Amino acid sequence: MHPRPPPPGETAAGDIVETQVPRADRGINYLAVVRAFCLDLAQWAMDDPARWGVWAAPCPIREEEMSRRKERSGRKSRMDQRTRERLPVLPLLVQTVDAERRRAAERLEAARNTDTGADFTAVGQRWHRPVTKNPTAKVWAQDPETGKRVDLTLEEHRAFWS
Repeated sequence: MHPRPPPPGETAAGDIVETQVPRADRGINYLAVVRAFCLDLAQWAMDDPARWGVWAAPCPIREEEMSRRKERSGRKSRMDQRTRERLPVLPLLVQTVDAERRRAAERLEAARNTDTGADFTAVGQRWHRPVTKNPTAKVWAQDPETGKRVDLTLEEHRAFWS
């Protein structure tokens, strides 16, 4: 098995590495606010020249400067790069998620086959099926060591959809 690479932002020795990246939006949102204000002033000046005419001026931000094409292209490029970085660990991720799904299904099935108030063992762990005041479709189990109750139905549902 290959050694795992350090997480992003860390070296193999565990030192934190800070990187600076330019803002993704290039300040286009601020340009849009200024452009909208200038265009509003121009409109108001046409409606009420005595009041707003002195403030009207040509907008310094051209329509071409408002294009978001470069921003969208950069976002797609970053998403593609993240996909390329994560692709090598995809088989391990799929294997881990599938194993957890199987364990959750096994716990739920063992609990369903156990009467309330009885103990059962699933996936190498001992559980207790508590008696509930209002029986529902949910299947609950309790860890006898910690006393923590677990909704096995929800756990299996989340494991399946993860």
